[in-house]
Amino acid sequence: MSTWFAVDSTGRVAAFEITTFGARPAVALRLAQLEPEELAGWWAPDGAACLRFRHDTEEHGGWYDRAGGEGRVHLDDLPEALRERVSQVTFTADLSSLERLDLVAALPGQLMLGEEAASADATSALEMMGLFESSGPRLRVGRNRDRLGRSED
Repeated sequence: MSTWFAVDSTGRVAAFEITTFGARPAVALRLAQLEPEELAGWWAPDGAACLRFRHDTEEHGGWYDRAGGEGRVHLDDLPEALRERVSQVTFTADLSSLERLDLVAALPGQLMLGEEAASADATSALEMMGLFESSGPRLRVGRNRDRLGRSED
């Protein structure tokens, strides 16, 4: 199992745990890419301070279930040098209210690793896209970012 990070519309940092079978955005910052000093002050091995989601089935796909987490770590709490890297994946909705997340529907057009088997079913994908499109104010981080946090450079 590995972990990658994203930010929601309120600036909360979310940690996503993934198995071999799940999808993840290609640009997502992974825990394994961080040095111990970059984790100091905000990350603990259990990830309890961040919102947490987990894909732990042996089925391919982009569905993640809420796995706890307090959601008290915000982007501004991270070391400045780390903020842009973590915010490479930015959701346009408040993730704290979700118990289940369809990653592929929530980030349409985002290149996914494992995407070949991560097709969302049509009904749930439309419902999930509606949630993310109708969300309130969008978090903008860095310069030249579109509404999903992707670089437009």
